[in-house]
Amino acid sequence: MHIVLINPPVSRPCEPPAGLARLAGTLRGHGCSYLAVDANIEGLLFLLKGATAARDTWSRRAINHLEENLSSLTSTRAFENLGRYTRTVTELNRILACMSNHSGAHITLNNYSQADLSPVSSADLLCSAQKHRENVFYPYFKKRILAILEEYSLDIAGLSLNYLSQALTCFAMAGFIKQSCPDIKIVLGGGLVTSWMKSPGWKDPFSGLIDEMVAGPGEERLLALAGEQYSNEASLPDYSPFTENRYLSPCRTVPYSASSGCYWGNCSFCPEKAEGNRYSCLSRAK
Repeated sequence: MHIVLINPPVSRPCEPPAGLARLAGTLRGHGCSYLAVDANIEGLLFLLKGATAARDTWSRRAINHLEENLSSLTSTRAFENLGRYTRTVTELNRILACMSNHSGAHITLNNYSQADLSPVSSADLLCSAQKHRENVFYPYFKKRILAILEEYSLDIAGLSLNYLSQALTCFAMAGFIKQSCPDIKIVLGGGLVTSWMKSPGWKDPFSGLIDEMVAGPGEERLLALAGEQYSNEASLPDYSPFTENRYLSPCRTVPYSASSGCYWGNCSFCPEKAEGNRYSCLSRAK
């Protein structure tokens, strides 16, 4: 049983995805074969490094300063002066705008939107899946996914959807996987999916594209799909699949969640209560 876990664009490019690391750790702890891909940082760098020409002076300057600006964010230089940091981020966002304007998308280092599609519309998400070739990240994820399919005989593709800024590209990737290899089981989970499924009157509008959606922690269900018995012994997150990625941070950042849910659970405005999330925490040793 071979599983690929994917974190789709766009979310914070300064750290690896905590959810995927947690799922990867569980799979590793139970002896499962898996591959974890942070398509967010990979996709953003693919777009940034794909820019080669521009007509206006601002864009040409931004492209010429690309490596300098990336190095500035991965060291302390950009953070020594607010003006330098602002210029660095603005120039990187300018390149992303140049690379995405033709598609009707607006991309920054931490956001993605399209003028003609809304991430809160199920019809638009399905449209994004159907028209996946029109997504600005299509050249990246086509090449990346096809390379994975050539190397591995995949059974399950798990997509982690946590933010609205990921939704349209997440469904575009799902549409491409479904078209390229319909036998692969597509599983969708993550914080945004949990909010959808826990909302009153939820009905699944994505059947036929998404084979299964998982609300809340996905470790137990993912292991069941892999044919393994879930043990209550928590596994440490596995960040090893992301060590080669060039995250835009001056030092290595390791997001870590020692608990889930809320021990109090009585605040009327809190999604933890509304979604019925039970409180659980790791042992002191973990």
